[in-house]
Amino acid sequence: MASATTFRTDIQGLRAIAVAGVLVFHATSGRWLPGGFAGVDVFFVISGFLITRILVQSAGDWRSLAEFYQRRARRLLPALGAMLIFVLAAGAILLPAPDYAAVARMSVASLFFWSNMLLLRAPSYFDLSGDLKPLQHTWSLGVEEQFYLLFPLALMGMRMVVRRHLTSTVALATVASLAISVLLLARGYETIAFYSLPSRAFELLIGALLALKADSLPNFGTLGRRYASLGGLAMIGCSFVLLGPEVPFPGLAALLPCAGAALVIASGIGQPSAGGRLISSAPFLFLGAISYSLYLWHWPLLVFARYWTTGPLDLATGAAVAAASIFAAWASWRFIERPVLRARSIRSALTIAFSLTSLALAAGLVIVMAQGGAGRFSPAAQAMFAARNDYNSRRAECHADSLNPIPYQRTCIFGAEGSRPAVAVWGNSQGAELTVSLGHALSRRGGAVRQITASACPPTIGYAPPDQRYCGPYNDAMLAGLSADPAIDHVILVARYDGREQEAAALVGGLERSVAGLMAAGKHVTLVGPLPTQDFDPPSALGLRVSQGRNPGAWGLTEKSYRLRNAAFLRSLPAMAHRHGANYLDPRPLLCGEGLCPAWRDGAGVLYFDAIHLSVSGADVLVPALLHQIDAAYPPVNRTAVGS
Repeated sequence: MASATTFRTDIQGLRAIAVAGVLVFHATSGRWLPGGFAGVDVFFVISGFLITRILVQSAGDWRSLAEFYQRRARRLLPALGAMLIFVLAAGAILLPAPDYAAVARMSVASLFFWSNMLLLRAPSYFDLSGDLKPLQHTWSLGVEEQFYLLFPLALMGMRMVVRRHLTSTVALATVASLAISVLLLARGYETIAFYSLPSRAFELLIGALLALKADSLPNFGTLGRRYASLGGLAMIGCSFVLLGPEVPFPGLAALLPCAGAALVIASGIGQPSAGGRLISSAPFLFLGAISYSLYLWHWPLLVFARYWTTGPLDLATGAAVAAASIFAAWASWRFIERPVLRARSIRSALTIAFSLTSLALAAGLVIVMAQGGAGRFSPAAQAMFAARNDYNSRRAECHADSLNPIPYQRTCIFGAEGSRPAVAVWGNSQGAELTVSLGHALSRRGGAVRQITASACPPTIGYAPPDQRYCGPYNDAMLAGLSADPAIDHVILVARYDGREQEAAALVGGLERSVAGLMAAGKHVTLVGPLPTQDFDPPSALGLRVSQGRNPGAWGLTEKSYRLRNAAFLRSLPAMAHRHGANYLDPRPLLCGEGLCPAWRDGAGVLYFDAIHLSVSGADVLVPALLHQIDAAYPPVNRTAVGS
């Protein structure tokens, strides 16, 4: 086996490819290289290979283990501490108090390599809200460092207990971790599968297995090495292009980039390979050298750019920020990483490392205790920020998801106490706040409304989003429950449509079956058209605008963008409702005007609590029109059925 200190240019080139994939994915919001996030998986394989090679070639005692950990501290902590100090400083200017406090908590967690655990109950990595978390990317450091802490100890124990079966034991652990990942995805625990060490360890262990078997790998000759290395690079490239947020990940899909990285590394053991030489040129070596710092710096710079522009980044801005992050990474590598790693005195190197991290830790704790320092902003700005709390307060209890598909009998009722609901709102999460607003209105009449909402599940029969397999049986059960409930007279169907253009025909077909089924059961139906969604968190954007003296009413989604995003549904939904004699409510004239679908309106307040959901105040804007349609569906003598 090559010495642990042997420098391999092909591995440096792999680092460059990995960080480039992540950078392009993030800078273009997935428009280019939709699977570029798999660069992290390439990093995991590299890390598993290198640390196992170091550990196997060490004495395997406590002293060598201590040396390993101090090298990890010198390698990782200084640049991490510097980045965290920058984030906390910039956050004081750009982040609302709740976001600033959340970033401070994440910074403290990241210093203890625990940030991935904080994210286990957060929305998906690909969720829009993740674009506004400057330290979300530190989850991968948490996974790696937890592995670095546990694996050397486990390896030391295995070398003493099962030395002759060391490779077999690691292989078994690799298979077990992959099985955990696949099982978690199958059971709907996508976020846990993405962020947790048990479901990610197989990627690092693939690299570890490669290091353990490096001396006994078959010699495939020059031709074999060429095909293996080039094939490995092709597999990584395919993963960057073919994977995407809609593919369950990691699971079996992660084997594509991991196997590709393993092939490139294996083919370069002992002598260079064709693929290795291809990625060993100066640009690859430069990018590989700064890859750790580039990974650290690119994401917070992109997030802060989004806060500064209060919107998504166009390609030109994303490219400019990517270039700035490369410069910041070079500066971090040149003036922090390299001097600490090359320092002759271990004590002075560790002093620098722990000084930076201690400063970041102290700042983070102070900000957490100050709850983000709301006093940095005016009362008017703080009122805008507070709109993020204007949502259905019973969401946790009443809103279903893949882990909690609430049966019809347990769905929640809003309105007059003791009233049996004659109206139901059936939809995805966009119906949750509408239920609250409608419940308030109906309660004044002595009526009530039933909430039937589920995450990412449009109210469709025979159609379920590809990434939400639970929706099919859930919606079947809800249609059966509504049809059999004699109290329900009117059903309001609501869903998010933008982003589903490619599935428009299937989605509309599913809605049509729902409408037909409800009307066959004697129900009146109102179909709510596409609701405008925003490109940035409205409470944050509006609060920042107010603090800068700008008009909050001038910010929002352009009506042109609204029409483009929902073109297929704006054509098909009214026609489908008309075919079946259902009501159609067009929200556009209620929520848009003068070329803009604003996020704030004088007299109504902030209309959204996040980028894709109306707030309760926003839903209030729709309720008078809904009540009008409900009332119009019944002769005056029967209006007591809906609480009139």
